[in-house]
Amino acid sequence: MAAQDLIGKRGESIVSARLLDFCGNPLPYFDPHNLGQKFPTFDYLVELVSAKGMKPYFFAQVRATKQGYTRGSMQLRVAVKAREIRTMVRCPIPTYVIGVDEPTETAYIVSIHGSMKGRLASIPTRYPLDCSNLKKLWGEVASYWESLDPRRRTSAFTF
Repeated sequence: MAAQDLIGKRGESIVSARLLDFCGNPLPYFDPHNLGQKFPTFDYLVELVSAKGMKPYFFAQVRATKQGYTRGSMQLRVAVKAREIRTMVRCPIPTYVIGVDEPTETAYIVSIHGSMKGRLASIPTRYPLDCSNLKKLWGEVASYWESLDPRRRTSAFTF
C-alpha cells in the first residue's frame, strides 16, 4: 500500500472520530458511514443523530495531507479535481469536503454547492471540525431536509 493511501485512510479515521465526538452531549451529532473505495466521489454518507421524524444525511469527501498550509492565507493544501467538484455540485443533497492536516489531526470542512466548477488546490481553515461547527453543521443539514416538501413528490410507482 502506498504512503498516500495510508495517509488517506488515516484521514478518514480522524474525520470519523471528529464526527462521532459527543461534545458533552448524551449522543454525538452524527453517525458516519464509510462508503468504501468503490464509491467514485464521496467517502462518507453521514446521518444526523436525534433528528425527529426523519433520517437526514449529507455526503462528504475526505482529503488528507501532510503538505500543510499555504503561506499567508492559511489554507490547507488539499486538492479536489474539477470533475469531482462538478459531480458534488450536481448532487441534490448537502455535500462537503473535509480536509485533514494529518500530522496535527486537525480537520476542516467546506460546503460544495452553487455554481462552483473549478478545481480546488486548497481549502480555508475557517471551519475546523470542532464541537461548535459540528452543531452548526447539524443545524444546517437538518434545516435543508426540513425545507423539503414530501407532498410534492410524485412517482410512476404509486399504489
